[in-house]
Amino acid sequence: RLAEQHGELEPAERHRMRICFKKLRYAVEFFTPLLPAKRLKPYLSALGRLQDELGLINDHVTAQALLDEALKNRPPGAIHGWMYGRHELLVSELPEALDTWLAQKAPWN
Repeated sequence: RLAEQHGELEPAERHRMRICFKKLRYAVEFFTPLLPAKRLKPYLSALGRLQDELGLINDHVTAQALLDEALKNRPPGAIHGWMYGRHELLVSELPEALDTWLAQKAPWN
């Protein structure tokens, strides 16, 4: 459900989604010996990419918060603008990673 609402999620909810995907990856990897490799490899690859995208976004949100705190009594500068622009770029790349993962057949079916 979180994945369907990814564009509307607050950073904490997006981080929660990242943790859910991480737990899913661990569960799938645990059952790797029982699952067909032909479907497992692309599924885990897409899941890994999705986790990477969500991790970059989370790291960026954390860096923004640290920057905001460090510069709270100063006018915003170029780095501030770059950080916020970069965040928008990272978030805009998430739908493709989600679509790629959603297009994979679950290896246990």
